[in-house]
Amino acid sequence: MSVTLLLAMALCAVGGVEVTVAPDQPLPFVYVDDPLIIELVSAEEAVARVKLRLQATHRSDAAEITLGDALLPAGAPRWLAVKDDPHGRGAYTAEISLEIQGEIEKHTARYCRIDRPAAQRLLPLYAAVAGEADDRLLLALKSAGIRCIRLDAAHPDFAGAVSRAVAAGLSVVAGLSADAVPETVRETVKSLPEQHCARLLRWEIQYTGDNQAFAALLGAVKQGACPAPAAVVVPRPALFAQFLTGHPGTPLRQCVLAAEGAPDPAAVGEMRREAFRHGMDGWAFHAWWRPRNGEDASGGAMAARFFMLLRAGTGQFGVDAARITAGGELLEPAAWVNGLAVRLDGVAYAGDLPLTGGVRAPLFRRNEKWTLALWGEGGAAKADIPLEGAAGVEWSDALGNPMPAPDPPSLTAESAPVYITGTGGVLPGRAATALANSLAGAFLGNDEYKTLTLNGLREVVTAIHAETGGASGRARFLDLLRLLPKVEELRQNGQAPAHTALPALHDLAALARALCLVEDDRGELFLEPLNDIIARCEELQSLYLTGTTAHDDGPTRGEWLLSEVRRLVDEAEALEQAGRRVEASAVAMLAEAWAQGLVVASKAPAAAPPALAPAAAPAPPPAEKAAAPAAAAKPAQAPAKDSPAPEKPAGEVVHVVVSGDNPSKIAAKYGVTVDNLLSWNNLKKSSRLNIGDKLVIRQPGKMPEAPKTGSSRRR
Repeated sequence: MSVTLLLAMALCAVGGVEVTVAPDQPLPFVYVDDPLIIELVSAEEAVARVKLRLQATHRSDAAEITLGDALLPAGAPRWLAVKDDPHGRGAYTAEISLEIQGEIEKHTARYCRIDRPAAQRLLPLYAAVAGEADDRLLLALKSAGIRCIRLDAAHPDFAGAVSRAVAAGLSVVAGLSADAVPETVRETVKSLPEQHCARLLRWEIQYTGDNQAFAALLGAVKQGACPAPAAVVVPRPALFAQFLTGHPGTPLRQCVLAAEGAPDPAAVGEMRREAFRHGMDGWAFHAWWRPRNGEDASGGAMAARFFMLLRAGTGQFGVDAARITAGGELLEPAAWVNGLAVRLDGVAYAGDLPLTGGVRAPLFRRNEKWTLALWGEGGAAKADIPLEGAAGVEWSDALGNPMPAPDPPSLTAESAPVYITGTGGVLPGRAATALANSLAGAFLGNDEYKTLTLNGLREVVTAIHAETGGASGRARFLDLLRLLPKVEELRQNGQAPAHTALPALHDLAALARALCLVEDDRGELFLEPLNDIIARCEELQSLYLTGTTAHDDGPTRGEWLLSEVRRLVDEAEALEQAGRRVEASAVAMLAEAWAQGLVVASKAPAAAPPALAPAAAPAPPPAEKAAAPAAAAKPAQAPAKDSPAPEKPAGEVVHVVVSGDNPSKIAAKYGVTVDNLLSWNNLKKSSRLNIGDKLVIRQPGKMPEAPKTGSSRRR
């Protein structure tokens, strides 16, 4: 047996026979389309009668298999293929019984049945490695479906671990505890090879309340060659609020909730509201689960928690690597991660299917494809699933194993999730309708939003809540889109404080996005072509880019709006390609509503940080009411001065592409040839110009007055 096999197999030695499970793989796992292999090595020649008992952790019954007599040559491996073993995905315990000359030897080994990497989809999951990240550990995590790991940046082998992770095809999150030494971190950061920077997603820096210590660590990681963003790590929302108070102008926009015990999805929403209270938008939140002693950390509990955090808008969900693999083996949760990687096709939350009896049923999408996860909270409960009109419907357990489709489509939901996947049908529309109705009710139940003095706003939301997706749904949807930039204007003009306007805009946009799917479910096409809507979005983006200056004092509202418009336009184009024409147009209209906010943002002067609102209790459910918090005054700070623009080389002009531009038109405008124009900008004749693109014009024959632009960088 080779050294590689000895390192990677689950090996048992009892009596005179060594037993290895899955010797054909570097670790004890078996692909779902392969037979289980058992290797026997006897010190002396013998004949063994071989029996197996294979027990899956997710099943109560076991498979009893007799392989018969096997001749074992002295000192040489004998492989036995178990063709009748269960091929279902999951974690297994194999009990191998060998009868040799009337004596019985018993061996036990564990293995997992998983999918090949090509069949696993990318998940918003990462595994946190506490100690050394050797090749064996990385292989185990990748085999389970993990594509991102968290490494301790203070570990002496951090740079080496990053290199090994990148070589294994993994992305890296670098973590720093609050007691890390900035000088050591600075040297570690500088040792990272530049070619690995693309795989470094972010730096996660623990915050314990010491602002100076955090600033020192942040400064240390910023001195390296890798421009990865930084995230603040906190155990609870209150400490996140303390961080925002202590860093009013922070450029950070990522936070990790890393409490001991299962992360609370409600805490993610509380932290988002805290950011709004400080006048900040664009924050991304992640969660890291570090189980307490005695806490249910099974694969089923992990999958359910993952879905609830995804539903709350969490970006990535972290788990300890020790829960996935230990001692060269894949543990039981690894099979559940593999099941997620096989079945979850899309992570965009579209709403919950309204079911009773404590059944959870969040729906997630990627364009036309959807995945419904169902499980029971507080006991088993029956659920009827509306699948009319759906195509390609498949049922599976949480490990990804196919299940027979019930007729009629119903099941008893238990603690372990069940996955239903498909395309089209009434299911996405019903989930979106329930979500829109819930969001409208929550907006109306928020007393603070009643202070928004905008005629027609509450009336529109009230009408949506009363009849979500009804005959007047299209008109109410368009009314809501027209009001979004007006709320933005209230915020800009000071008629609504940022701590009220920002969460209101967030909630109204979420409502509008849910209604996009409701409109698609109604099936009525929009009259205006999608390309025309997108063209207006691009024109508004271009106007913003050419009419504003760059700021070095952190992200601006306009920059966030610009990124949101781009994201929605990309989403609309993807939906159009997937054949969802109605939803594509609706999403593009939502993008245009945000783009109208760019017009407001472009007029914004460099302002002091907004007045901080007093801390408020978590938002009540729609049926409850909470008193509106009063704004607390905060001393204004002097606006930061714009940095001077770098000088252009003599005879060089930067042209900003606008609607209707093409290479010939631009070349004629400046008296240059098309070939030169393309050459100066590394373009081909087939290259596409986008509104807002910056083109360099060198040695122009005629130079029209250049438009006064601010930053030449493209956002």
